[in-house]
Amino acid sequence: MSTILEIIHLRSVQRPPREIHQAIVESMRSITESEPRVRLYAHLRVVGDLSVHLIHESADRLEQASHLGLRLAEALKVYGLVEHSVWGEIHAVAEDDLRQP
Repeated sequence: MSTILEIIHLRSVQRPPREIHQAIVESMRSITESEPRVRLYAHLRVVGDLSVHLIHESADRLEQASHLGLRLAEALKVYGLVEHSVWGEIHAVAEDDLRQP
């Protein structure tokens, strides 16, 4: 089992964040796949930049984008430029890994 991170990056100049957040919530309704953890991030300096992170587990390391990720990316296209990428964890960094010998 490996951890999968999907990042959906939206660059928008037209819509207020409240409308975009509502579009995300709407696209997440009636999803039947296992529940991914969803995190929303707003760029601290670029107004209109939003990053949606979906974190879930998968037995297939070559897994493509999830149904939820595809649905979110499609729903957000009406608000601006969307980039959707899928990442597979290769190493979890533990606190012990950061300590010097």
